[in-house]
Amino acid sequence: QGFNFVGEQPEITRMHPEPIGRINLATKKVNWKKEGF
Repeated sequence: QGFNFVGEQPEITRMHPEPIGRINLATKKVNWKKEGF
């Protein structure tokens, strides 16, 4: 699978690893703040 982050979407990251992956990482940082990580 790719990453073990909370809320990971491996199928999308696998299809478009570079652009979507970087967008997901940016989104995850925002989500982590909301989740308290």
